[in-house]
Amino acid sequence: MPPGPEYVGPPELDVVRVVEDGDTVMAELVGRVPRPDGSTLEPSMAELFLMRVGLIRERRARVPPLNLPPGANPDELPYYD
Repeated sequence: MPPGPEYVGPPELDVVRVVEDGDTVMAELVGRVPRPDGSTLEPSMAELFLMRVGLIRERRARVPPLNLPPGANPDELPYYD
């Protein structure tokens, strides 16, 4: 999927940590998304995986919106399911 017009390239994602508790696995990620003005949006997000017999049976993601108004700070916004 190509980036929107407010971005100039695909995001780079890094895994910060992975935590496992039985059949539940959580991954924390941070990203960098380049913008046309040379700045970079740096969102953080979380992925939750519910496993069964070694396979993912459910995935939940918490990702801040990337279509932020100019000047908005993504760290101050609520997260959505």
